[in-house]
Amino acid sequence: MTAFRLSLYEDSYSPGAWAEYMTGGSNRLLFCIQGSAGLGEIGSVLRQEAAVCPGLTYVTTGHDGAVVWRWELCRADDEDEIEGAGVTSRLLGSGHLNLDEDRDYLFRCESLGLPPGDSLPPHRLMGPSLTLCMQGEIETKSGDVSRQYSQFDAWFDAGRDLISIEAHDEQPSLMLRGMLLSPVQAGERSSVGLADNGPDDGKSRFEKIHAEGVIAI
Repeated sequence: MTAFRLSLYEDSYSPGAWAEYMTGGSNRLLFCIQGSAGLGEIGSVLRQEAAVCPGLTYVTTGHDGAVVWRWELCRADDEDEIEGAGVTSRLLGSGHLNLDEDRDYLFRCESLGLPPGDSLPPHRLMGPSLTLCMQGEIETKSGDVSRQYSQFDAWFDAGRDLISIEAHDEQPSLMLRGMLLSPVQAGERSSVGLADNGPDDGKSRFEKIHAEGVIAI
């Protein structure tokens, strides 16, 4: 097993900006929250779209610029290697994990929405994740430990412990995850034991896969 680092950045591109992500052996997920971004041969991502980008990634923007959330997976001791112009980045969260370099992984970007007052019973994720609270407020509980997260807070979950989640009482809550799973789990629900039904008042929760792809470590 090898030590890796999974980090989440917010990259803000001014109109006409560009960036080249060259960190050795890295893989990344990109989710466009504002504007649009070109990704060379991969294509492009528009607002609310995501893409899996293995290896060197070249990002460009047009007249509208862009704001992109970037999950960066690399060896724990590697420094980020980036060149660009008109781009500013800020770190939102990170976590360390051990991965087997002799196998492939499924890198996924997914969202989970909870109506006001909804709660998820103790469950376990099928793999490590770095989650961002996009909207509302989230309270997580694992054993006797309780944590509160508000909009744009991020947290790492190694996927080993049972965790319960409670949404804000008066407004919907929305989470966005970057996850590592087994390739055989492509298209499958990532939360073990998460029931399909929502709260008793008929308001439903939702889970959506925005992008996923197999990566080599």
